[in-house]
Amino acid sequence: MTSALTVAALALDDDRARWNQPSLSSGQLAKEYGFTDVDGSQPDIWRHIADSEGSQVTDISSYR
Repeated sequence: MTSALTVAALALDDDRARWNQPSLSSGQLAKEYGFTDVDGSQPDIWRHIADSEGSQVTDISSYR
């Protein structure tokens, strides 16, 4: 996801005021606006961290 795409999507979003207060991750915005990484995935490291909480994770490739 490029920052230019994010800025353009937010500028065109008529309901962009809903983002005024919350802190958001790039993964959340990618999901909301349909952005993908160059390989077509929508990485979300915070979901991965929450899903693997309490386990000894050494391979982060599953977050994609």
